[in-house]
Amino acid sequence: MQPKLCIAYPQAWEKLLITTKQSGARSMTELIQPYPTDPRIGILMREAVHVYYAYLSGQGNPPFEGTLAEVERALGVVPASGATPPKVISNPKPRKTVEQLSRRYLVSVVPEIVTYSSQHTHGAWSEHLYAESNSKAVSEMRRRIRDANGRHDIRYKITARLDE
Repeated sequence: MQPKLCIAYPQAWEKLLITTKQSGARSMTELIQPYPTDPRIGILMREAVHVYYAYLSGQGNPPFEGTLAEVERALGVVPASGATPPKVISNPKPRKTVEQLSRRYLVSVVPEIVTYSSQHTHGAWSEHLYAESNSKAVSEMRRRIRDANGRHDIRYKITARLDE
């Protein structure tokens, strides 16, 4: 199924197909230029070709039209081809790990089993978790228990304290 574009402009569609084959693009969407990052740049579509424009000297004057690179250069967004590119930092600071951003908590889990005579606790356990706060450590443990046992499991009393 061909788009409606080829019915209205068959010559432009053939030109676009030839350009796609020459450029090695796998699809038509790879051939379409990206949207401009500067809000002063507008996009027009003329005969299946993107035309970018910007008003360099105010709205009352005619716009400057051209390719995206030409319009960005005219606005001063991108430096001219002879300008030196900006420095790239080769060794950025390493990102902090989860252990460095969070603190270590000892989370105790005590299942509550209610019988007719009294309340008993069987199968209590503790785990070490890394979390940003006490409440996040408790909620993470609740999520792990829910994932393992399902939603309709027995109730648990969960407490967390900093482990040093």
